[in-house]
Amino acid sequence: MHLASVVTGSTVFFNAAMPALLPGLGFDPFEGERLDAFKREMQATVRRLLRAI
Repeated sequence: MHLASVVTGSTVFFNAAMPALLPGLGFDPFEGERLDAFKREMQATVRRLLRAI
C-alpha cells in the first residue's frame, strides 16, 4: 500500500502541482524529456522501496 501511495502521490504532484508552483517558467510535465526523467526516477524509487520489503 505504501508503494502505491508513493507512486500515485508523486505522479499527481508532478502533473498537477509543479506547473502551479512554477508559473511563468513554461513547465510542461508532459514534455518528452521531463516525462522520461520522471519515469526513470519513479522506477528507481520503486526498486529501492521493493528492495526494502
